[in-house]
Amino acid sequence: MNVTGIVFTAPGVVEVWRNLQLPQLGPTDVEIITTMSGVSPGTEKNRLLGGNYSLGFPSVAGYQQVGQVGRVGSAVIGLKPGQRVYAHDWGHPFVGQTARPGAHVSTRIGPADDIAFGAGRVEEANEFDSLGRVGRRRNLTALPDDLPDQEAAFLSLASIGLHAAGRGGADLGVRTLVLGLGLIGIFAGQGALVRGSAVVGVDRVPLRLAKAKEVGFEAVLDVSQTGYWEGLARAGPFDLVIETTGNNELIDEIMRRRLIARGGRFVIVGGRWQVSYDFNSAHLLEVSMVHSEHHTQTELEEVIRLRRAGRWQIAPLITHVVLPGEAPQVWDMILHKEDWLGVVFDWQAEQ
Repeated sequence: MNVTGIVFTAPGVVEVWRNLQLPQLGPTDVEIITTMSGVSPGTEKNRLLGGNYSLGFPSVAGYQQVGQVGRVGSAVIGLKPGQRVYAHDWGHPFVGQTARPGAHVSTRIGPADDIAFGAGRVEEANEFDSLGRVGRRRNLTALPDDLPDQEAAFLSLASIGLHAAGRGGADLGVRTLVLGLGLIGIFAGQGALVRGSAVVGVDRVPLRLAKAKEVGFEAVLDVSQTGYWEGLARAGPFDLVIETTGNNELIDEIMRRRLIARGGRFVIVGGRWQVSYDFNSAHLLEVSMVHSEHHTQTELEEVIRLRRAGRWQIAPLITHVVLPGEAPQVWDMILHKEDWLGVVFDWQAEQ
């Protein structure tokens, strides 16, 4: 069976392939028919341009899929055709490919169990959450009826943000600075907010600054404006700095200007080949450099709970709902323009 997918075919090149061939459905497999898939701009841009997250070329893009269960294998229990689910970084490779299949596809097939991830990649079912506790990451998560597909398409990014805030120790009385207000930055800020922190965000794109303020940031500062550093100094020093831009120079600048408190934490989220910083500055301030990799099932379920309780916002961050066939033009927008934030592919509308 042939399906449609958005494929990164070479550095900077995006194509829509309509001849991807699904693997056979095994007894422990399930088929998911996509309704929406959310773009993870940072990771996907990194992969498209051949960065440190690259899966090589060609590779099917994306990792956030919302869909309905189609066929189920004979040994699968607990999943029924028509059930709405969220799938993260999941599925068997398409026929003739070695990379995991990506989420920006019309249909995927993958394991219904908790540990198999893609082409021969097997991970432990148990992972550590942001506080060092063991938590499970599932392949598929059943979705409540009151969570729209468009919002569910960003559950991984929201959970990554919650995880980053927890890794940094966000809590009551912890002043948090978020560098970069893309989706990860705004979700990380929301993660700090629900934990009780006061949160300040910085960026240079007016849309992003406005959205961060809309979801509850205490203050936002435009890095392109005169007096930015002085304004940041008045708001600081910060106990926690969440760095989402991938710009190592910002780490040194924050320390040089003493905008991070003694004993504070940097949480490094934005993808890069390496992290470098001035040792003397970090040494004198006794700061910690903390890495934040992904999220657990517990955190994903917590985001769903917070969203249903009205304490987490996703809908205001969705700026573009587009057709999969428009993917090359959409990626031209993502690479070269700034008037966007949350981008979701609507697979139902194209059918």
